[in-house]
Amino acid sequence: MTPFEQAHQDWMEGKIQLPRVYHGDSELNPFLYQIAVHKYYLKLMSVGIGTKQVKLSDIKKFYGIKGKSAKDVYNSFTELIKSYNLNL
Repeated sequence: MTPFEQAHQDWMEGKIQLPRVYHGDSELNPFLYQIAVHKYYLKLMSVGIGTKQVKLSDIKKFYGIKGKSAKDVYNSFTELIKSYNLNL
């Protein structure tokens, strides 16, 4: 189980609390928001734009993704999202 999957399971079981994320009047799942943000940063990294907010190695560890370049990790990440049946 990856750290992402463990954190999501702990959140679902009420073992951890996360900040609430809102879009307008509706509350969003914080993990969906996190996935969207990480996808955005990976896309930037895959085209050569660096970010200070998150490192590629952190994303790889958190989601259990292997890959040398940011483009490889981005492709693996999008496949992982598809396996979770999420639409982002």
